[in-house]
Amino acid sequence: MTQISFTDPAQVCLVADFYHGNPVDLAKLRASSWNGIRCPGVIMKCTQGASYVDPAYRGRATQAENAGFLVAAYHFGTAEPVQTQANNFLTHAAPTATTGLWLDFEDNKSQMGLSQVVDFVDAVDQATGRTCGVYSGNTLKAAIIHATSSQRDFLAAHAFWLADYAPVPVMVDVNHRQLPWDVPFLHQFTGDGNGPLPHTLDGLQSGADLSVFRGSAEQMSAAWPLPKVAS
Repeated sequence: MTQISFTDPAQVCLVADFYHGNPVDLAKLRASSWNGIRCPGVIMKCTQGASYVDPAYRGRATQAENAGFLVAAYHFGTAEPVQTQANNFLTHAAPTATTGLWLDFEDNKSQMGLSQVVDFVDAVDQATGRTCGVYSGNTLKAAIIHATSSQRDFLAAHAFWLADYAPVPVMVDVNHRQLPWDVPFLHQFTGDGNGPLPHTLDGLQSGADLSVFRGSAEQMSAAWPLPKVAS
């Protein structure tokens, strides 16, 4: 079976993401590795829409910080009012100076639009003084073809976490035009047992969501959380 490729395990990092329905042993995960690649970062669901809060987020975030992980929170976006969603996210993420912040933009029954993505990210930027990243895959690749030049420029100034279950990220939209980013900040290469190996790490369930950062642990730490908003 295909697996992620690398020449030096010290120049690649893994990042796990999960929500309350995914069992995790953070102590085991912190000590785990796959072919020499370690997992120094975790991203956890915090909120969804205007009012939902993941019940496991706060406790797990504290445990992960105490275990020495780089920690980030994500918000699952819906079509509900953007500022209400941003308030829900920031209230319950309660980000510290080291907490990464991400918007999850994917298909759901209450579909967020691309203009709402821009507005949500901007709201988080303005509230925190640093940038919020965007997670997506085919949903963004379909929506981006309708983006204005200013929307593309705005998104390009924010980190992209690509969901693409393949060994190499495909950075083009559904019309085969280059996305606003040359490379993703993170590449989620596997989930639910699909995509290349590894499909889990010690401390995670089989079929876990795993992403790769192409750089050293020191480089990932320096980039985490995401940069301050450009003045």
